[in-house]
Amino acid sequence: VEFAVGEHGDWGDVSYAPPHITSKSDCLAAGFLWLPNPGSNFENIGAAMIAMFQEATVSDWQFPMFTSTDSRSDTLSPSENSNLIAPIYFITFIIIMGQFLVNFIKSALIDGYFSTKSDIEEQYAELRKAKENAALERKLARERRKKILNARRGGQRTVLPSQPTEGSPVEPLIENGSFSGR
Repeated sequence: VEFAVGEHGDWGDVSYAPPHITSKSDCLAAGFLWLPNPGSNFENIGAAMIAMFQEATVSDWQFPMFTSTDSRSDTLSPSENSNLIAPIYFITFIIIMGQFLVNFIKSALIDGYFSTKSDIEEQYAELRKAKENAALERKLARERRKKILNARRGGQRTVLPSQPTEGSPVEPLIENGSFSGR
């Protein structure tokens, strides 16, 4: 970013700059102050990063571009359109960062979609398992009723266990002596 280094922003509109002041030494000799640029600039890495973030988010990006276009060096005063490569750099940077930010947002949305989808699939799997266990419980209840009816018809008394035995398919549904599958 060497082309953007300088005091580009002290004069504002360069047409108001006195024509005889073209450098820092001329400015100081005429009794003026050579002030650092108060806006975004590229004078150090921290200021450059802030300026580039401002450009990437397209937040008042045109002002640093215009002042960089008018800047010449850190010891020379601005001159209108003296650095015509600056607009090409800024516009290219904005296009590339725009594509990067769009892809970043798309990837965040896609990641959120797939993580939500896997959570929903897990919930459906649990629901299917609960339905299968409920269907199995109904089937076992029907079989118990048939045994009781058959025993009554034959005059025999049948004792059925009140709790499922170990290894029975209904066992996971019973917690603390109560049915938890419904």
